[in-house]
Amino acid sequence: MLDIWFTREFPDLPPCLSREERERSERFLREVDRRTFVQAHTFKRLLISHYDATTAPGDWRFARSPHGKPSIDPVHRYQFNLSHSGSCLAVALADFPVGVDIERQRELNDGEALAAEVFHPRERQWLAGQGCFHTAFFRLWTVKEAILKALGTGFSTPPASFCCEILSDEFASATVNGSRWHCWSRQGGDFHLSVAAPLEPHCGVRYFQVHGEPTVSPVSAAETSDPSVSSLLRYSSTADWCS
Repeated sequence: MLDIWFTREFPDLPPCLSREERERSERFLREVDRRTFVQAHTFKRLLISHYDATTAPGDWRFARSPHGKPSIDPVHRYQFNLSHSGSCLAVALADFPVGVDIERQRELNDGEALAAEVFHPRERQWLAGQGCFHTAFFRLWTVKEAILKALGTGFSTPPASFCCEILSDEFASATVNGSRWHCWSRQGGDFHLSVAAPLEPHCGVRYFQVHGEPTVSPVSAAETSDPSVSSLLRYSSTADWCS
């Protein structure tokens, strides 16, 4: 299973954070950053309980790997990853390692120099052949960061040390330290979204887009009677990303 949940606007959800998460939120200097953190991590908790109703959203515990990747503690069948940029938020849930990255496209002051620093030489060749530098840059960057997050190594693995092959508008792949990773990407307006996993490209990936005020339509057998979860989400459509 690999499901990606995306929203352009953070839902207004009652917080259900741990003490450690609340303390982290209080360290933000800007209110907008504090609210973003609170809503993103509340959304994450509600989603996990949406798939596994045996634990209330506020009761989930998380651990971090040596490189900082979060996971459910103790070890759980589901793995997750979270990314946000501006008002856009994406959460990926799977039963294998997964990474997700979302970025708002924007002008880069010195994009060529940055590309030389973070992209493999063959990736820079691909980039040079694309029509819009910034569109191609953020497409490729979200693919690379999603893979690094799925690996769990973060930037301890230099992004230029491996090459991503862009196979189509939606698919990419890369081999990193002997492991094969596949990426699914979407562009919508000014954002780019990529998710990476050790799946074959033909395997099913479901995409849910959240709109408006939170209500719910169940997406799995994990039905729940918890009102804080059953009022979570409304989505316009479910798409099989690999159809």
